[in-house]
Amino acid sequence: MRYPNIPFPCNYRIYHVTNHSRHDTRFLVGKNIKSLPSTELESGNSESCYIVQIPECFYIWVGSKCDEGFFRVAKQTVRRVQAFERATQNLHIVQQGAEGSEFKSFLSKLAH
Repeated sequence: MRYPNIPFPCNYRIYHVTNHSRHDTRFLVGKNIKSLPSTELESGNSESCYIVQIPECFYIWVGSKCDEGFFRVAKQTVRRVQAFERATQNLHIVQQGAEGSEFKSFLSKLAH
């Protein structure tokens, strides 16, 4: 898969799809985070799902062991942001292990 030219974005958001709280593990939400954890990206079997929003598009990064419920919430979160913020309609789904070198380079700039 080819990605659009991905410069280092100066205006981006990252969401981590996770449990709303440890007390209610069945309720999933997209929580805004400051950076991607590099250990998640390097692991070969992540259960996580992340959304990266840049002005040109959204990326949903899906870990190789990600539950379908997390992926469903990621898509719902993107649709909400698109609707309420009039954000771009461009969406790319990226599976862990199938990222191109451009995308990996882009992610490494966002990771801490």
